[in-house]
Amino acid sequence: RQAKVTVKLAPGEFSSEFRMPAWAPGDYEIFNYGKSITGVRFFFGNREVQASRTEDPNLWLIDGGADRVEYLANESRGNFSPNLRVTQVEMFVSGPGVFGWFKDQADQVQTLNIVHEEGMKIAIALQQKATSPKVDVFTAKNYDVLIDSPFAVSRNLRTKDFQVAGKRHVVAAFNQPEGVDLDSFAAVCSKAAEGAFALFGELPYDSYWFLFDFGGGGGGLEHLDSTKIGLNPRATAQQSAGIIFHEYFHAFNVKRIRSKPLGPFDYTKPAITGAIWWLEGVTDYYADVLSARTSVETRDDFLRSMAGTFNAFHRSNGFARTSADDSSRRVWETSGSNGFGGVSYYTKGKLVGMALDLAIRGGSEGQKSLDDVMRDLYTETKGKEGFSETRIRELCIKYGGEKLGPIYDVCVLQAVRIPIEGILTGVGLALVDGAITADPNATQSASQIGRVWPMAVGKS
Repeated sequence: RQAKVTVKLAPGEFSSEFRMPAWAPGDYEIFNYGKSITGVRFFFGNREVQASRTEDPNLWLIDGGADRVEYLANESRGNFSPNLRVTQVEMFVSGPGVFGWFKDQADQVQTLNIVHEEGMKIAIALQQKATSPKVDVFTAKNYDVLIDSPFAVSRNLRTKDFQVAGKRHVVAAFNQPEGVDLDSFAAVCSKAAEGAFALFGELPYDSYWFLFDFGGGGGGLEHLDSTKIGLNPRATAQQSAGIIFHEYFHAFNVKRIRSKPLGPFDYTKPAITGAIWWLEGVTDYYADVLSARTSVETRDDFLRSMAGTFNAFHRSNGFARTSADDSSRRVWETSGSNGFGGVSYYTKGKLVGMALDLAIRGGSEGQKSLDDVMRDLYTETKGKEGFSETRIRELCIKYGGEKLGPIYDVCVLQAVRIPIEGILTGVGLALVDGAITADPNATQSASQIGRVWPMAVGKS
């Protein structure tokens, strides 16, 4: 199954190179999406022109230049999402495996024309420019935004809108949406947005779309102003809360808060950074934190989840082989976009987030938390250059004191057990028989810090 794609330049423009991405943002593995397209033909005006395929499977060199290319995109997928899926009643598109770009044109405004049968509905986060029974037109400010805006075109699409902080949010269910309780999914999605708004004080988009692919396979992938989440058709909103909170939080942590190699993107080679543990693992931590703060889960649920993750991780011996930094930096050497050396940056990063949060709370006598680090990174990077590899450490010291430097180094840069016991002691907690519980020997002030966690402290 295929989709016909035409990429056309503005009148008077032409280019001698055309590329497909080697990888997709959020999915840290080389896929070489040039291999996913066939029947590639280049044109200059009404005349077909010759092009040569290079040793790079994603690059075409065009003799004399071209102003248009036509090709067929084949069904493909990454680790977490299909790039293209076509059925008799719908089509799902995630840009990296479908849309290429001409050299020197990626920074220009992109216009997306979606041609479809009458009666089709479209779910997409881009701004709509025009509509007709068979063609809908959308715009993106550049190529990065275009391919980071997945969409579903479906006869079966069901949607529900809700508002948070004056911003439109849309729950969109497709594939097998019959019987899905959209109200309950909207309720959980609204909690995710409310929790993030309380943390950051703003929502950084005009609208946000939750694209739920019921029956499309598990997994989720974050995008600039949307997320695609694959769920079992019988999944409930409460059962899905973890992945909903995780993928939504990426609208802040990854899409606005990011390390320097992750935007503007270079789609031709790996974007190597040691911070994916923060971008994925700490996002997983905040999924639980915000679930507790918004009462989607109880504090007892939160404590059980964190203790269970800690115990399971340290029962394996992977933590002694690979640091969180190496798991992030070397993920491109393996497959699965989960981490290098048998250590998941999701799991270890979640535990590092917990350790840093508790250490900052203890070091600041309960006045600061990892929230302050997150907010500073957000202010420093949204719409700007990403953070440096040392910035998280610097901010942890800023808010938790000098002792946070060595704690950070052990947790992030070394392949050793996370020293949680001493950190818990500083906030009146203890790990007893595998459970996180109050320390009966703690001082009153330390106990008060621990009782508040994971709720917000100081500025909220």
